[in-house]
Amino acid sequence: MKRFFKILLLVVVIFVIFCAYIFFVPHGGARRELAKYKKQLIAQGEKLDLVSLGAAHKPDAINRAKEFLAISGMWRITNSWDFDPAMKMVDSGRAAVGHTNIDAKWMATYETNKIFAARLRGIFPGARLDFGLDYSKGAALLLPHLVQFKLLSQQLSITAMQALHENDLEEANHNLIAGADLMRLWDDEPFLISALVRNACLRISISAAWEGLQHGGWTDAQLAALQSAWERIDLINSMATALYGERALGSDVMTQARKVKSVDDLSAFGSSGGTGPANLADWINRFLVSPKAVLHDTYERYPRFWSWKSKWSFEEELCGLQLATAAVNASRHMQTNGIFVPVFNELAIQSSNILKLHARARDRFMLLNEQSGFLYDSSTLDVDQNAMRKIAGVETARRLLITAIALKRYHLRHAAWPDKLEQLVPDFLAQVPIDFMDGKPLRYRLLPTGLLEYPFRLYSVGVDGKDDGGVGVMPSSGSNAPPPIIMPGRLPSIDWTATRDIVWPQPTRFEEYRLYIANLIRSATNAPNKTLPPPAK
Repeated sequence: MKRFFKILLLVVVIFVIFCAYIFFVPHGGARRELAKYKKQLIAQGEKLDLVSLGAAHKPDAINRAKEFLAISGMWRITNSWDFDPAMKMVDSGRAAVGHTNIDAKWMATYETNKIFAARLRGIFPGARLDFGLDYSKGAALLLPHLVQFKLLSQQLSITAMQALHENDLEEANHNLIAGADLMRLWDDEPFLISALVRNACLRISISAAWEGLQHGGWTDAQLAALQSAWERIDLINSMATALYGERALGSDVMTQARKVKSVDDLSAFGSSGGTGPANLADWINRFLVSPKAVLHDTYERYPRFWSWKSKWSFEEELCGLQLATAAVNASRHMQTNGIFVPVFNELAIQSSNILKLHARARDRFMLLNEQSGFLYDSSTLDVDQNAMRKIAGVETARRLLITAIALKRYHLRHAAWPDKLEQLVPDFLAQVPIDFMDGKPLRYRLLPTGLLEYPFRLYSVGVDGKDDGGVGVMPSSGSNAPPPIIMPGRLPSIDWTATRDIVWPQPTRFEEYRLYIANLIRSATNAPNKTLPPPAK
């Protein structure tokens, strides 16, 4: 017991010294640096709060948000998560055609879906979608409409797939175009989560459009209308808008977090505070069981937390603001130069240099450390950089889609594929399509006739900026690709834009996709894989 009381006395002495340090030693340095940096940004014309950012709405457009929400509230489809047959990736640059594999159960909703799809499309002309967000709420602002966008994107995709199955190309085209137009009407919300949901919706629509291109019977006018809809999408501008908002939101989160009274309350802002002792007796009991753990927890709850509130939180806010501003500036360079990889690589260097200015971030910061491993390891992407990579992937997919549509239009007119993309200009494209990743033309080359249904390879060099000849390594054939995303009750989903080269997929049989999935499952149990039987003659 004497040893216990000695340790307890030492803890009390340390606590008293700490309190004197907190309340009597000035801590204005970090606060002054933060205020100085904010003043510099404002002098440069930067907007650092959500209220001033607002939403840059189109003045000549009619707000149709109420109609949008009303339609989304009524339009439902049973088990829509299971109805996901569009463009299922099989391997490097290959995807299974799904609209020919829809059974009668899923076609039962087609007539109802057409009615709701027409209602939704009817609100698009001359419209904008403004949900009347109260930006003064900052981090407490709720965004329930994000779910509705995801649902309606799925519904439009499903209806387009059903129409393709029925060979109703006019209905299919209306809904494929609507998938792009829906995102065009909603592109000015200054939140990163909004941009990522928009990204997810565009992925759904791109997959449906790929399915459409695998169907025959299109006219040039139909394809030209679809191409034009995708050309009107501006992902890079919306990325910059989202990063402006994320920067403002970060400062608001820090301001609100400094108002909490205990480390446990920081859990609402992303920190894992844990559960502290209920009373002194509980603290003593825990101490007797594990003195080291209790002393560490006590340090986290009192000295570190109060140091963070009074001083270190201002340094953490400064660090977050510097990282966010670097991301904002990078997005502006991407807007101006139309290129991703060199700017993104420079951003990584700048971010690493910023972290060097905050050498004790790991010991002092309490929110950025929890939200991302970035501060522990500068080779790890932070939240903004991860989002930028995802958006760049979808922007690349959008450009590949536009080019693929132009190629199909060329083939309709000439009954042959062009030798090079320059032949698409000016009849089918205004200019040679540029790879957003490296700023050079998208890669395209013809393949031996009869080797594939579409004897060409169209691809981007991907996020590493290296031309690997159109090799998009997938999980079944290498470790450089993302693992399949597996959700309960759903087939695995693979991000085809996160491979080495981003390859516009060639169509393959749905049976091959089923075999691919079966082999993925068998690989987990070390069971022998099956091979696909030769196609019937």
